Amino acid sequence: EDEVMRTLKAISVAIAIIFVFVSESIQAFEFEDVTPEEVGFSSEKLSKIQERFDALYEDGRIPNYAIGLYSGNKRFYSRARGKTSIGEGGEVNLDTIYAFASMTKPIASTAIMILIQEDKLSLDSKLSEFYPEYANMFVAPGGSFETTFEEAKRGITVKDLLTHTSGFTYPPSVTGQGDVAKQYADLRLFFDREPPLNQHISTLAQVPLVAHPGETFTYSFSTDVLAGILEKVTGKRLGEFLDERIFGPLGMNDSGFYVPPDKLESFAQFYMPMQATASAREALDQKYNAPEAQGKTDDRIEWKISQGNMFGSQVPTARPNFDSAGGGLYASLNDYARYCAMILNGGSIDGVRILDDETLKLHLSDLTPQLTSENFRRDFGDGANFMKFGGGHGIKYLSDPGPGVGVDYYFWGGAFNTFYWIDPTNGHLGVFATNHS
Repeated sequence: EDEVMRTLKAISVAIAIIFVFVSESIQAFEFEDVTPEEVGFSSEKLSKIQERFDALYEDGRIPNYAIGLYSGNKRFYSRARGKTSIGEGGEVNLDTIYAFASMTKPIASTAIMILIQEDKLSLDSKLSEFYPEYANMFVAPGGSFETTFEEAKRGITVKDLLTHTSGFTYPPSVTGQGDVAKQYADLRLFFDREPPLNQHISTLAQVPLVAHPGETFTYSFSTDVLAGILEKVTGKRLGEFLDERIFGPLGMNDSGFYVPPDKLESFAQFYMPMQATASAREALDQKYNAPEAQGKTDDRIEWKISQGNMFGSQVPTARPNFDSAGGGLYASLNDYARYCAMILNGGSIDGVRILDDETLKLHLSDLTPQLTSENFRRDFGDGANFMKFGGGHGIKYLSDPGPGVGVDYYFWGGAFNTFYWIDPTNGHLGVFATNHS
């Protein structure tokens, strides 16, 4: 666990370095490679990004990395290193397919915003309108079964689900705490891909909430529940809806909830900190330093990671029984950048409009005015400084949120160490990916 935290902190520092060196404006689409200087950036300063990630890679802490920085229709910085599988596979690049985990949530939330735009939903729509079993929920304060249960003060709304203020949580393997989180784990809610989505949502209704709806931020299965609402409204699975309304129109051709067999060679395999004995490490070291490996830089690294991930999941090669809105997206870095460019460019790119001005503004607005940054600290630690939450996107303010305080950037990340940010003031965006949990 300490190894994981050290790695995450190292990657967080590297991401922070990226933020320091980028700033310009966005306007059109179709990414064209240009030099940093052509759009007003410094190649010398940006080289520090590669230095930082190369240090992590050469120390054997991440299996690979891919980074893309964009301004308007320009891709002014891109770097990638490593292979899709340590010592094997092809070299990773910005078209390599990664597991984006929780970075699925913003895109799934955009799908909900499309339904709001079309007056098929509203922020005030109640979950119980679609799943009557949620009409009368109980709350176990703090998620403890030793407390006196309370009747929920009101019903859960679409706004609560978009902002993770529904009162749901996650199991302990993610961020959940308390007896409710343990119950989620025992029931394998949303992690067991055999039952259909509606069954998971109905089972979830039988477990108490950890807080009254609207009162606090608790990172949760809320977005998965939104996918159930979308299915009820449209009659389509989330993946089908995204294919039609976002992936297809934006040219996100390598995005979906599984990796087709003919694209599997482009998928970057999962890795995690090595849980091995000293003898196993020695055997691995001998393999990568064997005579036949001489001259192969990757194979001479003393890797501190091994294949696998903390959820024990494998990449699906066929459509799963349900599309996980909370963490099921597989996509290339370039594909995800197309989505971010649409958000930054006012809801459209290259003549393709996904959201109108009013809906996009709502999508990016602080929808948690009742909360302070402190409400986010349990889940995000120091990362909660100046943080609020919009309709599916984290929001970082320049200082404590308040009248006249500007947005620094919109952002989110995934459990396998992927990350994006969108800077609305200077008009740039960035996406980072590796597959390390």
